[in-house]
Amino acid sequence: MEITVSFWNRLDFLPSKRHRRLRSAYQKKQAVVPVAEPSEKEFPVAFVVKEHGLVYEKDDKSQWGELRKEIRTYNGKLYQAVRYSEKMFGAAGWLPPDYLPNLISLNDFRCKSDPLTDTAIIEYDDTEMKMQALKQKARDYVVFDGRVWQACGEPMYVVNTFGLGHNHGGTGMFICQWYNPNIRKDCYFTALERDKAVAFAKEVALGRGDTDSVDRMGDDLDIEVLMPEMVRRNPQEEHGDGDPFMNKLESLIRKSDSKEEAALLTIFSTIKEVVNNP
Repeated sequence: MEITVSFWNRLDFLPSKRHRRLRSAYQKKQAVVPVAEPSEKEFPVAFVVKEHGLVYEKDDKSQWGELRKEIRTYNGKLYQAVRYSEKMFGAAGWLPPDYLPNLISLNDFRCKSDPLTDTAIIEYDDTEMKMQALKQKARDYVVFDGRVWQACGEPMYVVNTFGLGHNHGGTGMFICQWYNPNIRKDCYFTALERDKAVAFAKEVALGRGDTDSVDRMGDDLDIEVLMPEMVRRNPQEEHGDGDPFMNKLESLIRKSDSKEEAALLTIFSTIKEVVNNP
C-alpha cells in the first residue's frame, strides 16, 4: 500500500551572489511512502494478551470487560492492531487504513518563510532527510485484515505496588510492553514466567501487608505464547534497579506494622531526602 503524506521542507538560501545572510523558505510537499500489507502466512500470531479494561462498543459507549489482543510478527518485529479509542477518546472499533497519513506525519511546523527569489542559491534542503524520516516511520505500521497494526514491545508481566501497604493502595500484577525506569528489574517477568510472576506478586503483597490483594493476583490477565521463539526479553540483563528513593520507601513500608506507621516513616524519609538534596 502506498500512502501520500504532506510535509514542510526547509530551504536555506542566499537571495543572490551579492548576499551573505542566509534566509529560510518553507514549502509544502508530498511524499509517497510504502506500508506493508502482509498475508496471513507472513503475519502469524506470536502472543495473545488477555486482560481487563474499558471496551468501547457502538455509539461510543464503554464498559469494563475482557480485552483480548493479538500480537503478530512480521520481519522479526511485533505488531498489535490499533484501537480507534487510542487515537480518539470514546471512538469504537479498529483504526482504518485511511488514518495512516496522520500516524506517519512528521508533525513538523512552518516558521516565517522568506520569499524564494529566482536568483536564489540553495545552501541547504532538508527534503531528502524528511523523506527518509517518513519512510522510517512507515515501517512501524502494517495493514492487515482492514486494520492498522503498529510496532509494539514484547509483552511481559510486571508487579507494582501502591500506597502505604496494609491494604492502603495494594499490590498489583499487570501486563506491560516497556520497562519503567522507576521499577526494579526483579519485578519483571517474561511471557513464559506467569507462575513465577504470580508467586512473586503474592510474596510482595504479604510482605507489605496487602492481604486483600493476594487471592485475586493475576486472575484476570494472561499472555498466551504461540511462538516461544519470540520471547526475547531478559529483564535481569536489560533493566536496572529502579529508583533508589522509591526503593527506600518501599523497604520502610515492608518494615512497618500499620499504614499509620508507614505514613510517618515515609514522611520523615521524604523530608530528610529534600533537606539533603535541595
